[in-house]
Amino acid sequence: MIVAYNTVNKECNESQYNHQHCITRHRAGEFFIFSCFHNDIKLILQIYYNKVTFVKFFKRFFFKSSQWLILAINTGYIVANKKYAHIFFDLDNTLWDFEANSIETFRDLFIKYDLENRGIVSFDKFIQVYHKHNSLLWEFYRQGKIVKEVLNIRRFSMALDEFGIGDHLLSSNMAGDYVEQSPTKTQLFPDAFAILDYLSSKYRLHIITNGFEEVQFRKLSYSGLRKYFSGIITSEEAGTKKPDPAIFNYALSFCKADVNESVMIGDDEEIDVLGAFNVGMDSILVDYAGKNNQSKATHRINSLQELYDIL
Repeated sequence: MIVAYNTVNKECNESQYNHQHCITRHRAGEFFIFSCFHNDIKLILQIYYNKVTFVKFFKRFFFKSSQWLILAINTGYIVANKKYAHIFFDLDNTLWDFEANSIETFRDLFIKYDLENRGIVSFDKFIQVYHKHNSLLWEFYRQGKIVKEVLNIRRFSMALDEFGIGDHLLSSNMAGDYVEQSPTKTQLFPDAFAILDYLSSKYRLHIITNGFEEVQFRKLSYSGLRKYFSGIITSEEAGTKKPDPAIFNYALSFCKADVNESVMIGDDEEIDVLGAFNVGMDSILVDYAGKNNQSKATHRINSLQELYDIL
């Protein structure tokens, strides 16, 4: 009964619950606790006044208790953690800190190719321009409109063009160096190793990623993450990209996993959460910035450490 009340209280402290909804759930939770307590007292008084035998008491007690427990779970006053067997992780921006590792690589390239003396006086401005073009081209890539070779070079050529540098050889060299050096960077999000140590002792862990196959495997190896994962499914291997349901079905089949015993953990609402949702898979949104209060995810967390409370 106390568990039920604490669950209601904890959920109402989360920002996605509005005030009126919380008041309603608190009152309902309090009524639920009172009803359980009242039911137990009635049975105890009946046995005290010899109105029921011990056998009847225990039959009634366990029957009533099971009814209340089912009601509590169905109405959300007690949240029973689902039993999973397989956990699928996204890699970039979920475990591997793409932004930090990317910035570190760009600083190396900025110095190597002496971009400041080529007219790019602001490193931050260059990163801003690059990200603008990279995001657009990645969307084209996910939609199948361009191939990865085009994406790799064009994101650099388009960024350099904005600074008046129309040098195809420079774009090509920077693209090659970026793909070569970036996967060797090893910055992960806080608690990544600790949570993977914990989860790998209880579940089969896998990766589903839209990243380039040769790049993602190198990231996993250099960062020390490779040992945790049984199945590593890339979009190139599956022949399609998240959020296409086909890649999730491919991953489930490849890993011999039942969708009802699986959960997807990722940072992107559209790609990870809705992709999993569309095949009937539970999901956990890793919302590091704390900006997504309307997620369709089964759970939403702001740090990997919160997985201890869910899994």
